[in-house]
Order: sequence, then structure tokens, then C-alpha cells
Amino acid sequence: MDERVLKAAQAYLGYRDAAQRPRRASTTPMKPFTLRAAAEKYRVSPATLHRAVKRLSSGEPLGHAGRPPLFSSDEDEAIVAYVVWMQQGGFPATKSQVEAAAMTLRLRRDPDARPLSKNWYPRWIEAHPYLRKTTIKAVERNRKSFEATDTTEVETFFSRLDEITKKHRIGATEIWNEDECGVRIGSVRERISVVIVRSTRHRRPEIINPGNRESCTLIGAANAAGETMSPWIVFRVFPSESWSDIDGSGDIRFARSDTGFSNAEITLDWIHHFNIVSWTKSSRARRTGQSLEEWFGCTAWCTDPTNFNARQEPRPKPKHERIFRLLIVDGFTGHTDLNFIEYCIKFDIIVVLFPPHSTHVLQPLDVGVFQQLKNAQQKELRDFILHGNLNFTRHDFLASLQKTFDEGFTRQNIVSGFRKAGIWPISSKPAIEKLLESQKKARRPVNEAYASLLPPEDRWLQSANVVRDVKDRYHDVLSSPSRRLMATASRVMTEAQLLEKDLRFYIKDRDQRIEKITSRLKRGKAVKPSGQFFANSVSLDQIRQQSQRTSEAEAKKEEKRQLRESQRVLRLEMESLRKQWRSDKIHEIDGKAKTLSFKQWLDHTHKADNYLSLEVNNREYQRLLNIRDDSFFIDIGAYLDAITAGRALQAIAIAAFITASCHSLLRPRISW
Repeated sequence: MDERVLKAAQAYLGYRDAAQRPRRASTTPMKPFTLRAAAEKYRVSPATLHRAVKRLSSGEPLGHAGRPPLFSSDEDEAIVAYVVWMQQGGFPATKSQVEAAAMTLRLRRDPDARPLSKNWYPRWIEAHPYLRKTTIKAVERNRKSFEATDTTEVETFFSRLDEITKKHRIGATEIWNEDECGVRIGSVRERISVVIVRSTRHRRPEIINPGNRESCTLIGAANAAGETMSPWIVFRVFPSESWSDIDGSGDIRFARSDTGFSNAEITLDWIHHFNIVSWTKSSRARRTGQSLEEWFGCTAWCTDPTNFNARQEPRPKPKHERIFRLLIVDGFTGHTDLNFIEYCIKFDIIVVLFPPHSTHVLQPLDVGVFQQLKNAQQKELRDFILHGNLNFTRHDFLASLQKTFDEGFTRQNIVSGFRKAGIWPISSKPAIEKLLESQKKARRPVNEAYASLLPPEDRWLQSANVVRDVKDRYHDVLSSPSRRLMATASRVMTEAQLLEKDLRFYIKDRDQRIEKITSRLKRGKAVKPSGQFFANSVSLDQIRQQSQRTSEAEAKKEEKRQLRESQRVLRLEMESLRKQWRSDKIHEIDGKAKTLSFKQWLDHTHKADNYLSLEVNNREYQRLLNIRDDSFFIDIGAYLDAITAGRALQAIAIAAFITASCHSLLRPRISW
């Protein structure tokens, strides 16, 4: 009930009680305090006040105005306790988890209960001031320094960008942003919206890391029209054939570096791929009706389109006919490499660098895309962990890669990112407003009284003590059913204390297992880059092709193994017949004992047809096993004979040399 309604009802009832009590005679009459007067004084509805007076007069407990609450006070406190436990366990509760916990309590009371409304969660947070929503995100100190500086550098960047686009007639389909996103495959450390307990001393909430700290780099690019190119993933290992069963686009490419991060070689490799994709998606290029090779007179790798081995530089175009593409990137060293810049100049790709430490404000992929992609990846990881799994391997990450990429790189997210960053349409206003807002932002102090509203940590012990005291003190007063209920409650409280102890132990044990667990990688043959151009990367299609070749080779090996096994069984059967002949080769023929040959024995015992069938099958097996692939072999025997003959000739030559030397030494010298 509203506080004003309660005060108005209490004031009216107080006046009514005072008016009914006997009083001494007085010449000053008491001014009547009617229900309407009370409603006007406290600014409440007369009808609401009438209901409140009626309930107070009848002794009924006061309820909430309007609709009854979805949860009782005990259930509400249980949800708060769940939030506290999730935070202490290392997994601060997200919105979906809080709603799931609330629905669990609701469905226990009513299995047919409808889902919670979309406004329940924000209202519930608002009704509990000791809880607050926050996000888990790492913040770079250099970025904070950039936010505190003057906005002159940002304004200069946008004025220069506007000048370039107008001068070279660059539209939305020609403006591209490329960025590299570092991902820890099995690490919950990105930005996650959670609900936690307010504290008097601010500190970042902590979460459990599931242990697989392997890093990789995702290279993504998109234009201002919302179009993308397939991602590149950089690992510290070569791709494996086991990746061929990954559900994803065949254009996804994998590269390898010693660190797992991109480098100048990979970036140069990537720009060739970008050159092809950005040309096909450019509206100006499409209007020409010409491919990249036809327009520039060479391939993306500066070779003759009819002869890949012949070097061919791009054909120069008149200035008014040139089609420029704009690539906005950060200051990564690979983007400023001489070979990278030289290649971009040849193919009319203008490279623009962001101001240092400004990408979180100015880079479209940072502003609108990568965070959505990371949230999708983190959701997959958290779902994986909450189902009891701790080892999120590289293969698990790749299995969900296409799904997370599609959720992050949507046309809506990309266009929104370009707009929020002010890159397209070009405007410095969004970035400057964000910088000014960051400079003015200040954290509000937290009320210390909030801590007293939280469920006490020793609540199970307190409850057990209360139950025990009531049971001991009022043992003679309570009825038998009540005493049994009190005994049950005491046991439940004791079990709760034990479960709480076990839960804390399991949380600690889980943390230790997470630290010790190692990735059990799915083994497979490494797929190393090959080909004339992509020397540092392989595509998913190439991995699938090699996996198919390996599978075919394994199938041939298995076929040969089965043939050899069948031949072995057949030869054992043939040998069994010969053993029978050796033990039974003497037979009486025409009244005389005669030793039969194996062929005669087969005819005599009527097993010739059986042996003939075995012999034919054996020859067929031998023929199949002797089939060679289209390859060559070395005649080792001839090679050894040649070596032997060479050694003999060498020995003869040495003997002749020694003989000649001896004759020279023994010949008498003639002195003149």
C-alpha cells in the first residue's frame, strides 16, 4: 500500500476513535475530519482511502495496490539470494538467468503459468536498489587518455575523410572498414551484461575462466552498405583435416603465425583477397560490367590473366575514369608496410588510418559489430559451461564460428556501426558527443544502507537457531503435528548448512579444475598452405578437398587390408586341404596301395572343384592387390648391381694406379 494512503487511513481512524471516546464538556466544537477531507489533505483517491480504512478496521493485512505481486516476499528474497550466489560463484547472473530462476519458482506454484513480461526484469531491478546492472569489459588505459584529450584531432580526421570521399566520388559500397578482433577461445572475459550487488567500494565483478586461454585473431571487413567479406582466422597452428566437417562457408580462410596474431605477411595476403571482393561489391565497378582482370588488365596478383607465370602490372587509367575504394584501418604495422601500401596504390585503394587509441569511438566494426559478435561467442561459451562442460576446444570454437559471425556481421549492425561512428554518413558529431559525455561522466556514490538489505550470509545458521529455540521453549505448548513440523524444519535448516558448505567446496574445486584442465585437441593431419598466391592461408574449401583426398586414400588402404585378410583366410583353407593330403595320401586303388599326388588326391576325394575355386579366387585377390596407382617405382636390384659394378671398376682403377706408382718408384734414376 502507498505510504500516503496508509497515513491518510491512520489519520482518519485516529480521528474516528477520538470522536467516539467520551470527552469533557467544551465550548469549542471539534472540526469534523471526514473521509473526503483526509483524501484531500493527503492527496489520495477517496475510493482508495475507503478501501484502506475498511481493511485496517477489519484487521486484514495490508496488500499491494493494484495487481497482486508475481512473487511472495520469500520468493523474491530467494531470487536475490540466487543473484548473490551467482556472483560469489564467479558467474554473475545475466538477465536470462534471473528470468529463468524466477520462472522456476513460478512454475513450481503453477505449472501452467505464463512467461514473464518483457518489463518484469527492469522493474525488478528498480524495486531492489541494492542491486545494479553492469557490464564486464576490459578497458585500455590509453583509450581513457584519448577520451580525456581535446577533440581537435577528431575534427581534423573527419574533415579530411569528407574531402577524400567527395574528391574521388566514393560512395557507401566503396567505403570499407577492416579490423582484427582478438578472441580467447575458451575464456569468459568479454563484455557481459550482468546483475550484481551494490557495494560501498566499487570494484569490477569477477568471473570464472574455463581454462582454455588459446588466442586467435579474426580479421573481418565490411562496407558502409552493410556488405561483408568472409572472415579470416589466424591460429598458431596449421589447419587440420578434422576441420573439414565444420558447418560454414567455404570462403572462410585460415592462416598461421607464430603468435596467433596477424602480421605483415598475412595482411599482404589478405589485401589480395580484399581487392577481389571489394571490386565485386562496388556499385561503380558493377556499372562498368567489367571484372577486376578486365579493368586493370591483370589479376589481383599482378600476373597476366592468360598466363599466371607472367608478371603483369595494372594498366593505368585516366584520372576521371579511375574507381577508388577507401579502406579505413587502424595503425597496425601490417597496414603501414611498404608492400601493403604499394599494392593499394596500384589498384586505386586509398588507405586511411584512424587517430591513435580512437578505434573504440571511430571504428565502425568496434562500435557496432565486434561487440555483438563477441556477445554471441560468449553466449555459446557460457551455455557450454553451464551444461557442465569445462574444456571448450578449438574445434568447438570453429563449430560455432559461422553462427557467431552471422549474428555479429548483420547488415543492420554494420550500417548502425558506420552511422554511430560518423563514418557514413560522414559526421563528426556522434564521436565528439561521445567524447564529451565520457569526460563529464561521474560515478554516483552508493548508499551504505543497501548492504543491510541483502540476505545475510549466515541466514541458514540463524534460521536453524530460531527453529531450535522455538522447539525447545514451546515444546509443551505446541501440538504433536506442530512439533513434527518444527523437527522437519530443523532438519531442513541443518541440511541447508551442509549443502552451503558443499557448494562452496565445489565452487573452489571447480576453479582449481579450470586452472589445471588442458585442451584435448582433435588430432588430424595438418593442412599447410599451398599454391602460387595464398602462401600464408588456406580456405575451408581447400581443407575439405584435402580431407576428401585423405579419406579416399584411407578407403583404398582399408580396401587393400580387407583383400589381404580375405586372401589370408583363403590361403589357410588351401593349406588345410594340403595338410589333409599329407596325412591321407596313401589310398587303395584297384586292390593296391598307392601314394597319390596332391592333384590325384583331389580327384580321388572329389575336392578338385573346391580347390580350383579357391585357387581362382587367390589369383584374383593377387591381381587386385598388385594394381598400382599412377606412380613410379625404382628397380632396387638394378641399382644395387650398378653400384657393385661401379665398385669393381673403382677397385681395378685403384689397383692399376698402385701398380703404376710402384713401377715408377722401382725404375732406376739416370743422372746426367
